[in-house]
Amino acid sequence: MLHTGRDRLKAKTLAGIGWQAVTRALTLLLQMISSTIVARNLSSSDVGLVGFANILMGFLAQLSHFGLDSAIVQRKQLDDRVTFTAFTLKAGLSATAFLVALVFAQRAGTVIGNDEVAAVIVVLGTTFVLNTFAFLPASLLTRALDYRRLMFVTTANALARFALLITLVLLGFRYWSIVIADVGATLVSVIILNVVHPVALRLQLDRPTAQEIVRFGGPLFGSSVLTFVVFNVDNFAIGTVRGTADLGYYVLAFNWGSLICSLLHETVNRVLLPTFARLQGDSRVTRRLYLKTLSIVGFLAILTNTCLLAAARDFLVIVLGKGSDKWLPALTCLYVLTFYGMVRALTEPVANVVVSIGKTKLMLVATALAAAIELGLMAPVLWDYGIAGVAVLVATAYAAQLSLYVPFLRREMSISGRDLLKVVLPLAVASVAAVFASSIVIPLADPSWLRLGLRVLVSASAFTLVHGVLTSFGVQGEVFRLMSGALSRTERMQSALAALEK
Repeated sequence: MLHTGRDRLKAKTLAGIGWQAVTRALTLLLQMISSTIVARNLSSSDVGLVGFANILMGFLAQLSHFGLDSAIVQRKQLDDRVTFTAFTLKAGLSATAFLVALVFAQRAGTVIGNDEVAAVIVVLGTTFVLNTFAFLPASLLTRALDYRRLMFVTTANALARFALLITLVLLGFRYWSIVIADVGATLVSVIILNVVHPVALRLQLDRPTAQEIVRFGGPLFGSSVLTFVVFNVDNFAIGTVRGTADLGYYVLAFNWGSLICSLLHETVNRVLLPTFARLQGDSRVTRRLYLKTLSIVGFLAILTNTCLLAAARDFLVIVLGKGSDKWLPALTCLYVLTFYGMVRALTEPVANVVVSIGKTKLMLVATALAAAIELGLMAPVLWDYGIAGVAVLVATAYAAQLSLYVPFLRREMSISGRDLLKVVLPLAVASVAAVFASSIVIPLADPSWLRLGLRVLVSASAFTLVHGVLTSFGVQGEVFRLMSGALSRTERMQSALAALEK
């Protein structure tokens, strides 16, 4: 039986991770299948066209969010005055984002020499209006750590997008398959969120409350905009200078290279943000939780991307290219961006610590550093080294943020360089050993399904063995317990919480 508030928080956190693990496992499977079918049936120009439209959508999404969801989650006391004010701000920002999308839609075609992008931007812009009505239900469920109901929403979104995307791709709708699937899935999410957690909505603006929310969200908004720049200046530069075909190659490599870190961010890091927020002032527990998160996330991310690195050529030809070499121009980018995914997975957990103790300006400065590096060097790198050079620049710029985050961890959490090396060094050694073992056991030859499977098996086995020997298999034990007990633990925790809340 649970008795303390901390036990209850731990129970909710573990239950949340359990629900998220189940949800993300399903959505990852659907995403991988749909991404593979898209790559096998669409051209790089189709992928690049939607990728370019999503640059503007991504920027406007930062404007429509403005850190409002984090403000709801982080706030200790919540009442109608706060929620209605936040909803009013959200409605205004979403409407502004949609109008800006309409204004810039017609001009976008001249940037990449393809007028079809204008209609794509207009249709995708409707998601801003739709997401206004998902804001409060999603934020309040997250604040309550109610990931059971959020799981249903996420699963429904993934299934709707998958069904629409696959059907439309096979019917020959080309890039419109992706656009319509995204809008349709958003609509499904909004409807289900308001069914499972109906919330009263009212346009009401309390000026002092709005100022508090804006002060909290301002640095997060600035950081998110700079993060958007870091994540998208490469796409914009490639699309405008090299065209949609090269952008398609780059987008594909980026999506697969960052797939696992995005998955882990949704599964673990996002679930832990409310937990870190409630641990404010307890630096000892926060320190221990951060290091454990870093160990588990790092193991899963680097294991997965190591396997992708070892089997990249076979993967592009056999899985995505249907036996052809149409995606091979993305190979070098994919090699580089697997490293980027590893660095990103190891860096992202620190954001929970930063936000939980209110040091959001640090995120702004760190992201500004990465953005400055990319903006300053993008043009000459793209001109001289093409999309492979851009991939190297993006990975380097993201890693530069560690120069600010590592001193922060030492100063605020008493986490030394040695503490971090104990986590990172075994991962790096295991990754190098796994790629080397794969190249020795399975020499380079014509790609085939057999060689692909063997490369993944050998690299995964070598990585797990080497890392286990270096760490006495402690992390593997934690991962195994988390994965094998996700469902049963979730059920037990939910039952205990239900008993507590009666």
